[in-house]
Amino acid sequence: MDYKGKLKISPELRASDIAYLKGFLGEDLRDHRDEWPHTDKYDELVDATNFIDVDFDDSFCYLQVDENTEKQRGITETMNYIISVMREKIPNFELSGSIIEQGDYVDEIYKIKRQDDGYFKHVKVKLEGDIICCPLCEDKFILKDEHRVSA
Repeated sequence: MDYKGKLKISPELRASDIAYLKGFLGEDLRDHRDEWPHTDKYDELVDATNFIDVDFDDSFCYLQVDENTEKQRGITETMNYIISVMREKIPNFELSGSIIEQGDYVDEIYKIKRQDDGYFKHVKVKLEGDIICCPLCEDKFILKDEHRVSA
């Protein structure tokens, strides 16, 4: 999976809040089952993934999928768990923006989209154009009408 985009954190976090959140990022859930908060989003997270493969960007104002992650699963559930944990400390904690997820196949494109309640939903992106297979390398790509060449 490849990910593009990052989610803006608001309100701006204090150093103690950054340290608290950093304690979850990059961790394996199985190592912390007894100590991490069991919010209403915890079970969804456990069902989706074992790792919190998310990190701050350099400014500590955004969260993004860890660039070193090869196959992150459950990014929506991960972000929702982070929101639920941080709302216990900061009731008005929010993440805004979206992340685009590209799967292994050309037609596997999803958007991690914010809902009205502040949590995220995993939504399949509708493709525009035809999926074309290259006769030489067999790679697939999307061809939109404006890029067609007529004979």
